[in-house]
Amino acid sequence: MQAVEGAAHYGGVDGIRPCARRGARGRPPARLRGGPTAAMLATHTGGMVMGRTILGMVVGTVVMFLTIMGIEAIGHLAYPPPPGLDPTNPEHEAAFARFVLELPAMGKVVLALAWVAGAFTGGLAAAKIARHQNAAAVFVALVVMSGVVAMIVRGPHTTWLAAAGLLLPIPAALLAARLVHRPKLLPKL
Repeated sequence: MQAVEGAAHYGGVDGIRPCARRGARGRPPARLRGGPTAAMLATHTGGMVMGRTILGMVVGTVVMFLTIMGIEAIGHLAYPPPPGLDPTNPEHEAAFARFVLELPAMGKVVLALAWVAGAFTGGLAAAKIARHQNAAAVFVALVVMSGVVAMIVRGPHTTWLAAAGLLLPIPAALLAARLVHRPKLLPKL
């Protein structure tokens, strides 16, 4: 075989191309040709993807907190806590646990709805911004679940409320991510 002109430059021997990552003209694609511009571009776009994912997680978490606080505020209008109860005060933990246990079933449904709606709306906001939509949405759901675990540790809860708070946020967030799913485009042949 005769050597193709310039084959040695690209690492080929006797005109055989060493890798399948060659373009139509026998040259490597621009991203593989090297040089400082290609390296900066590869690093920059990878950073933008991760930056958008982190931004989506942060925005989703804020939206989640606002949703949960809003629904719980509406629930407190229907089922107000006893006067003087401060859930952040460690001295009131026993009174807070008693309030949650004595909460009517509909009040507990509102609480579970707040958790699920928070995971859904936060996951929706996170997935809308992030490139890694499922990861961002699941992160928001995990934040909800960590709050549920903290509430369970603080005091006794009914079993179904704890189960709902631990089992429903991830499916709700993934459903939200699926609603904004951007399909990856297949390369043209």
